[in-house]
Amino acid sequence: ISQVECNLKSFVINNIDDSAFSNDAYFLEHKPKSFLCIPITNLTNCGALIGVIYLESDLKNEFSNTNIQILNILCIQAAILLHNADKFQQLEESLQDLQQVQSQLL
Repeated sequence: ISQVECNLKSFVINNIDDSAFSNDAYFLEHKPKSFLCIPITNLTNCGALIGVIYLESDLKNEFSNTNIQILNILCIQAAILLHNADKFQQLEESLQDLQQVQSQLL
């Protein structure tokens, strides 16, 4: 996950046993066979990191290029939804401020 946070690029391991992660304490305890991390980045703020989607599987070679492409599209949609939700909240706060000023003027 930290690698994805640093370079903002998807990261997939389809066979943990053959990777540098094979002796990681988490993987030894939970025993997934493959995993995928995809960043969710802010499209309007120079690609700033919003979050990371982390998926793991008990099967080797679980994540195909098609899976990654679909999940990347979903991450873009999630980023847009989060951005819109933030803007909506800002608009609601501005409306409340305006309504308060209006009530003080009347």
